[in-house]
Amino acid sequence: MLLKFDVSKAVDPTQPFAAFLLSLLNPVDMPSTADITLRLDTSETNQRSAFALHRFVLAARSQDFRKNLQTRWQGKQAVRMASLVHPKSIESIVKYLYSGEAVDPGKEYRDNLQLVSEMLHLPNELMELVYSTGLPPTAAIRDLKRLEMNRVQSDFERFVEEELISRQRTLNTSDLESVRKEISDENPVWADCLLRVDKLDGTTCLFYAHLAILMRSEYFLTMFSSPFAESRTLFETQEILPVLDLAIESEVASIVLWFLYTDRAEIPRDLALDVLYAADFLFLPRLKSLAAIALENEANAFEDFAKEDLYEVLRAAWSTNTQRLEYPPMEVGINGVGSFVQRIWFDI
Repeated sequence: MLLKFDVSKAVDPTQPFAAFLLSLLNPVDMPSTADITLRLDTSETNQRSAFALHRFVLAARSQDFRKNLQTRWQGKQAVRMASLVHPKSIESIVKYLYSGEAVDPGKEYRDNLQLVSEMLHLPNELMELVYSTGLPPTAAIRDLKRLEMNRVQSDFERFVEEELISRQRTLNTSDLESVRKEISDENPVWADCLLRVDKLDGTTCLFYAHLAILMRSEYFLTMFSSPFAESRTLFETQEILPVLDLAIESEVASIVLWFLYTDRAEIPRDLALDVLYAADFLFLPRLKSLAAIALENEANAFEDFAKEDLYEVLRAAWSTNTQRLEYPPMEVGINGVGSFVQRIWFDI
């Protein structure tokens, strides 16, 4: 039975992330957050003539799109593609940019897709994905799909590091409104909101963010899709970016942002509990699991953990309903004779 098991049927932890990114193109039960439309000339009634997309996704995934967004497309809500670009080609390219997958435009349009992808300097793997459409899921095809999903995550990681985390602003709370207007006017990352985190030293930290990605959190999705007037104002055209408050540490906010944009997170042991509580508050079960795993990654627990930490972990397990939260191993010696390793599990 094991020899016949098809590993392609195993659960891929990145599938929900890819599905979420694709859902941004056709939002259901969530507000549309697209901020630019690509228009195409077509006389065929069965072909799409417009694609509502997100500037930050295009910029993160394609240097050519980024350059256009920063220059000749700057400030435009809609742009028209060259007449040689066929809608079927754009459809495949858009799916590739958003998810690392691609659709076959059909034999009659593959040459056009090849031409357009070369013009945009997209990886050759795009055409490999197209030609693999409909074929049995061989190991090579599975590896190709994993490679492209990793490329999506790596591109977003670079975007988060270079465009969001590095651009965070720490300021005196009294200067919030003036700084808010300043960074709203600059907005080099096409953000549509700001995350505000108040620090213990009395200062405030602001992060650029995108509503489309924040809606991975059920907390933000409920906020944005609620019938209350406050949620509607977030989607109205404003000169100044709206501010969303988060009652967490700035270091934890960076980890949350990193996870929302990439589905990955490196969580230091000393921040794991704070991340666990934040993930529970924001309804991010996968991040909760990653924080729980981080709690056990400690080289020398006997030196670095006090007895109170055990009770803090236990309280966290109960209050966040985190199953199988593990306390790191503790070496306990009895009268200097021998020692043993104890591992405690909290099954909620």
